Amino acid sequence: MKNLRMLVIGLVAGALLASAGSAIGAPAFAKVTALLRPDYVVKVDGKTVPMANVPLTYNGSTYIPLREAGRLLGYGVDFKDGTISLDKKEASAGIDASEELNAQDWVSLEDAQSLGVTAEVGEPDSGTAFNGLTLYGNGNKVELPQFRLDTSSGVAFHSLSNGKTIKIKYAEGKAYLSIRSLRELELIP
Repeated sequence: MKNLRMLVIGLVAGALLASAGSAIGAPAFAKVTALLRPDYVVKVDGKTVPMANVPLTYNGSTYIPLREAGRLLGYGVDFKDGTISLDKKEASAGIDASEELNAQDWVSLEDAQSLGVTAEVGEPDSGTAFNGLTLYGNGNKVELPQFRLDTSSGVAFHSLSNGKTIKIKYAEGKAYLSIRSLRELELIP
């Protein structure tokens, strides 16, 4: 009887310890509600820069994606094994709108068809002011829901859901696609 009692106490204590350990080691993920703020303007060195993603506010603070902020400030951003790394790049962040538009590096949305890329620009969403852009080419499809046409001059790096980016230059009231980005996204050979 005494051995049975000790066995039951041991089992209960073991069960309690096992469940306490899993509760302590459980991830602390939580859903939050935040506001998208397309009306916010981001400036770097006094120049307004186009953002690929809308800033958002949560609990009194404003947030922009770290990868995009890093690129605008000249940092490379990497995420590996739960660690975010920022490294200063030697080259500039690429927000200078005065960079020459040439046919070897850039193609306008209107002329993308000449490379075999179909560009579909959506109607502006009244809530976010984004048009959205879908690119088709080489049997592939790329969607940029936070693309907008009415952006000030500069270069934006639009982050995609697959972790890749596309570089888009805004100048002369138009949007130009980086030919290198189109190749990296396998939209052109």
